[in-house]
Amino acid sequence: VLSAVGLLILSYLNEQSSVVLVIFGMVINMSGTGILYPPNNSSILSTVDEAQYGVMAGFVNLFRNVGNIMGVVLTTLIVTSVMDSMGVVPSLAAISGNADVGVGDAFVRGMQVAYRVLAGLIAAAILASALDYFSLKVKMRLV
Repeated sequence: VLSAVGLLILSYLNEQSSVVLVIFGMVINMSGTGILYPPNNSSILSTVDEAQYGVMAGFVNLFRNVGNIMGVVLTTLIVTSVMDSMGVVPSLAAISGNADVGVGDAFVRGMQVAYRVLAGLIAAAILASALDYFSLKVKMRLV
């Protein structure tokens, strides 16, 4: 939940936003991630024998890295699509200090949309996890 809240905070940033607000949003976002990882790893490792911990930890890190890469790809796709839809060439050179008027606005708008989409994906994952948890509870009562 903290990760989604942090992303929502970041989704309201603009070119005039305070660095303090950026740091605050990032700290909230990363706190959510930091709170998730230890119990998640413990839960995963509890499903295998001790002899398989190394292999399972490798798989966890592999899929975590794949998820990080997919997040970068999705964010880049969203930002460049928004910039293009606003008539701005989506390139890193376009957001340099000598950029045309409107380039910064288009980039920031793209980041706002990306942060909101990512927060929505986290919310959907939380909902799916909660539904799975409660359906498991119901099944256990029926047995």
